[in-house]
Amino acid sequence: MPPTLVITRPDPAATRFVAAIEKALGRSVPVVHSPAFRIDPVEVPHDVAAEHYIFTSLNGVSQSPRLGLSDGQAWCVGDRTTAEASAFGFDAISAGGDADDLVSLIKSRRPSGKMVHICGQDTRGDVAQRLTRAGIACDAIVAYRQVPLSPSAALLALAKGTAPVVLPFFSPRSVLGVAGLAWHGPVFGIAMSGAVADTMVDMGFDVIETADQPTQAAMVARTTAVIQRLLDR
Repeated sequence: MPPTLVITRPDPAATRFVAAIEKALGRSVPVVHSPAFRIDPVEVPHDVAAEHYIFTSLNGVSQSPRLGLSDGQAWCVGDRTTAEASAFGFDAISAGGDADDLVSLIKSRRPSGKMVHICGQDTRGDVAQRLTRAGIACDAIVAYRQVPLSPSAALLALAKGTAPVVLPFFSPRSVLGVAGLAWHGPVFGIAMSGAVADTMVDMGFDVIETADQPTQAAMVARTTAVIQRLLDR
């Protein structure tokens, strides 16, 4: 019985991730989409123009057109976020990792000029606060919020079956999208980082693996490897 891949990311990130997995595998796989949350814009009551912008997620970058932002230096958590920021016209730099890597990069470069972190209502890493404490003034601008969603009907039905399930998670918040489900088949959870893996403990998963690096490429590689092992059984 082939494994089913469950995606809890909202689109368009979800579709891109599935495409990358199927390209790496060289075949299609059964997929169930069940976003853990949706992204709702938040009104920003003042001008957010700056010389430097910090993006720790694609969701932050996607708010740029609405906020009238299209140039300036963008400091990005990873390569995918960097590519998206570049497409919007920013001069983008990638930290190639997580929020800690991004803070370290900015502290090492110590850029001059106004700096803002375009973030969500519930954000992790305390990026703006840590930079400000290090003597690099940075404002956190809340531009969106993540609204929790209930598991989809397809996911509820899948949990009652016996097929192997592969669940990649990119954030602790996304893990909450499957909280409370009783799984009848084997579940293989894949975490983007140690912090995500910690959230997955006691969720009823049979296996928890962590990507080698907190990057999209590493998540594709680890997820592909898990699926391929299950297909080879």
